[in-house]
Amino acid sequence: MDTDVSQLLEEPTFKLTKSSDSYDEFNNLIKQTTYEYDVFNNLIKLTTYYEGTLAIENIYEYDAFNNLIKLTSLNSEYIYKYDAFNNLIKLTTYNEEGRLTTEYIYEYDAFNNLIKQTTYYKYDTLYEKIYEYDEFNNLIKYTYYNNGKLTTEYIYEYDAFNNLIKKTFYFDGALYENIYEYDKFSNLIKKTYYLVSVFYNHIYYEYDKFNNLIKQTTYNDGTLKHEKIYEYDEFNNLIKQTTYNDGTLEHEKIYEYDEFNNLIKKTYYEDGILENETIYEYTRVQ
Repeated sequence: MDTDVSQLLEEPTFKLTKSSDSYDEFNNLIKQTTYEYDVFNNLIKLTTYYEGTLAIENIYEYDAFNNLIKLTSLNSEYIYKYDAFNNLIKLTTYNEEGRLTTEYIYEYDAFNNLIKQTTYYKYDTLYEKIYEYDEFNNLIKYTYYNNGKLTTEYIYEYDAFNNLIKKTFYFDGALYENIYEYDKFSNLIKKTYYLVSVFYNHIYYEYDKFNNLIKQTTYNDGTLKHEKIYEYDEFNNLIKQTTYNDGTLEHEKIYEYDEFNNLIKKTYYEDGILENETIYEYTRVQ
């Protein structure tokens, strides 16, 4: 028993650093993004150069609970405030001149469910989002108001296992319905879309014996349109995702891991051409 505890305590932890490069069709580097993290793996700096010129620089600051409290970019600033339960209650944005541009207010119920989000633009109420829940804290209704006018409404229904089985929403006067079906493990296996009660889309999901998603197929009017294939290693790490559109290879994502199952490399190919490469590096934290 002591040996097991010792091994558990000696399990290494890591600090993450990351870089992402994008290439043109001639394999020339056109965009380079670097990410810096603190010892808690919170992103603290993001820098992007496009064709050698600085395009994005974001600085992130956190409180003692690892909540993001400030984001500073090249031309704006975001201030985040939280309640005693670490729920975000206010987000304020400022332009490069330091002037207030937008303010978001968030309200919660006794179970810390978000029940209302109000957006103010230059002190005028612009948007309101209202959320309602059932006794199991499942979201059952979402309404969106633009300048006091109801524009969108979503209704959610669940089965006895709290799986979402139906989503109904009204948008621009049209009625949409999404129907969800599950297997005995509560894995989503089928999603059906209706527009004004007329079927127009099916998505099917398949899983392996470990409940890893291995295939996703989309049919429009009975014709296969999209297909995604997922492959895993012996540790159930996703190592490859292949996407086909109308039977033609569209893109591939390749994932590589180290001996501790940390993701160390992600490559993205579109039409067989390298588009993006992301490298993840970890520093062992003592």
